[in-house]
Order: sequence, then C-alpha cells, then structure tokens
Amino acid sequence: MGLSSEQVHWLFGVFLALIVSPLILHDIQVFRRQRSALLIPCALLIVGIALLLDPMIHGSALPANYSKETDQHIFLSALLLSIGVIEGARCFGKLPALLWSMALPVGLFLAGIIFFFHAQHDTHVSMLLLIVQHRIMGVTLIIAAVTKAVAELRPQPGLHAAWLIVILVFSSELILYTEGGSIFDAFSVSTQ
Repeated sequence: MGLSSEQVHWLFGVFLALIVSPLILHDIQVFRRQRSALLIPCALLIVGIALLLDPMIHGSALPANYSKETDQHIFLSALLLSIGVIEGARCFGKLPALLWSMALPVGLFLAGIIFFFHAQHDTHVSMLLLIVQHRIMGVTLIIAAVTKAVAELRPQPGLHAAWLIVILVFSSELILYTEGGSIFDAFSVSTQ
C-alpha cells in the first residue's frame, strides 16, 4: 500500500475512534439503539490482522531498521487476536466466568507495556519524540486497562463508558502521532 509509519498510526487512530465513539454515546445514553456486543471483538480481530499485515501495509514505504518493531507488532497481533476470540466467546456466553472478563484488561495492560518499550525505526526526527509519543500511548493503555478492570469488577453504567473514553484518548494520540510529516503529504503532487 505504500503508507508511511505516520499514516498507519493515523489510520489505526481513526478506526479506533470510529469504533469507540458510538459505544460511548450508547453507554451515556445518547443513542437508544441496541448496542452490538460483537463490535469490540471484531475490532480486536481486525486490528490484530492489520498488525500481522503491517509490513505489507507499508510496502515500499517500510521504514529502515523495522525488524524489531515488526516482532513487537506480531506479538501485539497475537495478543489482540487471542483477546478478540475470548471477547467473542464471552459475547455468546461461552466464557461467563469473571476470570475471562479480565482478558481484555490484561491485554490492554500488556499492550501498554509494549508501547512503553516500543522499538523505534530510523527517521529524520528526534528519537526522543518517537519514544515519548509511544510511552504516552503506553500509559494511556495502562489507564484503559485499569478502568476496564474496575468496570468489569464493579458493573455500573458510568464505569463502562470510562474505559472507552480512555481508548478514545488513545485513538487521538494515534491520530496526532508525528514523525515530522503532514497529513497533507499524502495528497501532495510531486513537481520534480
């Protein structure tokens, strides 16, 4: 596909925002329609598959020194695919135990740790910028993990929306991710 690292972050951010925004609006009772319980498991599976395909998504725009990141993305992919299957089974009542309700919070926590120590590729901007952005995302995912765990342990209407709001913040961080480029770079026409 030839997408830059920035563009891939932006696409993931927009995708997450499109998934969690209606869920938040439903949970705070703006929407009265019945919520699709399968939305979160499906989103986890889609992102898990996309992370497996990450090198192909970059295509010719694959960053230099990307192998460590690819390994981390494959681990994240396996994590998201596993949790997506577990969450899907929970939706169908196959895994009702409280233990299984902790799969998503534990997965979010592990993903947060991975982001905190995320390998970086070569780019023309300061490595510190990339590290700080990923660590902020990691902290956000850990906060999402804690709020989701609390929502599962103490089911109350407001608590369920809380973890989704934190995921919306995470999606905003992905959308704001920068390596010094511009969203308009994708639309620019070369004059050379």
